[in-house]
Amino acid sequence: MSVDKSKVLIQVQDLKKAFGSNQVLDGISTDICQGEVVAIIGPSGSGKSTFLRSLNLLEEPTGGKILFEGTDITDPKVDINRHRQKIGMVFQQFNLLDSKTVFHNIALPLILEKAPKDVIEEKVNEVLRFVELEDKKDTYVSQLSGGQKQRVGIARALTTTPDILLCDEATSALDPQTTESILKLLKKINKEMGVTILLITHQMQVVQMICNKVAVMENGKVVESGSVLDVFGKPQALVTKRFVQTVINDQIPESIVSLVKEQKEHFQVERLKFIGSSVKRPVISDICQVEGIVVNILGATVQELQENVMCVFILQLIGSEDKICEAEKQIDANGVIRERVEVI
Repeated sequence: MSVDKSKVLIQVQDLKKAFGSNQVLDGISTDICQGEVVAIIGPSGSGKSTFLRSLNLLEEPTGGKILFEGTDITDPKVDINRHRQKIGMVFQQFNLLDSKTVFHNIALPLILEKAPKDVIEEKVNEVLRFVELEDKKDTYVSQLSGGQKQRVGIARALTTTPDILLCDEATSALDPQTTESILKLLKKINKEMGVTILLITHQMQVVQMICNKVAVMENGKVVESGSVLDVFGKPQALVTKRFVQTVINDQIPESIVSLVKEQKEHFQVERLKFIGSSVKRPVISDICQVEGIVVNILGATVQELQENVMCVFILQLIGSEDKICEAEKQIDANGVIRERVEVI
C-alpha cells in the first residue's frame, strides 16, 4: 500500500512525565511520519515504555503536547477514546483472556464499541486470514503457543483499522525463530496495510530486520535519532555506539592489536564503513595502487540492513605520513565513512 511518508502522523512537543520527584521523560520532541517503522532503543530505565504508553495516554504526561493527526490529544476536551481506535497496542505479555477463544479475544474491541454482529464476524475473519490463524478461530487462548498468542494480540490491534501500532517489547518473550515470524508479520502489516509501526526493543536484530528509523533514549531524553543506516553507520552518542556494536562488531581483537604493535614501520589503522552504493566502489583496490603504501586487512564484517548492506573493514596502512594522507584522501573522495583508530 502506497503512503505519503512525508506526512507527520504524530508530533511530540517537549513531552515530560514525572513520578513524584523522578523525571522519567525530560522534554522529548520528535515526529513520527506515516508509513514509518520506528524503533525506540535504550538501556533499561531510559523511559522507553513510558514514552510509548504516553502516546495513547495510558500514561498521562505532566507536560508537553502530543499531536495525533493534528489534534492535541493531551487536551482534556479531546475524546481520547475516539483517537485510541486509530492507535493499536501490542503488548509483551500478550494481555489476552486465556479462558476465551481466539475469536472472542480479537473481537473484544469491536464488542466494546457495540459494533453489529455481522460487522464483527466479517472483520475478525479478515484479520484472522491476514495473521494466518483461521484454523485457530474457536481455540481457547490457553492452548496456543507464545507466537500464536502474539499473532492474536496483533490481530486484535488490527480490528479497529489503526493508523499506527505501538509495540512494547512485542518479541522479547519469544524464541528467535518465532521472533523472526512475528517481525515478518509486522513488516507485512506495514507494507500491505500502510500502518505506521513504533516499537520498543532491546533486540538490535529487530531494528536491523524491519525498521527504517531509530531513536535512542537515555535518561528520559532522545539523544540520537535518524535513519537506521545513518545511526548504524555514524553513531554519535556513547549509548548508541554500545548498542550498534552488538550487531556490527567493528572493534579490533586484542590478539591482532598485539601483533600490530610489533610493526616497526610507520602505520595508521583505519576503520572504513561502506554503506549502500559505496560497497560497489573498488576503494581498497585503488589505495593498494598508491605508491609507497602497503595495505593490510585486519578484519571485516558484512551486515544486511533491510534492503541495504553495510561492510566494515579495519585496515592497516603502512607507509610515510604523507603517503597515508594521500590514501586517506582517496578513500574520502569515494564517499566511504572513515575514521582513524588509535592502537594503544
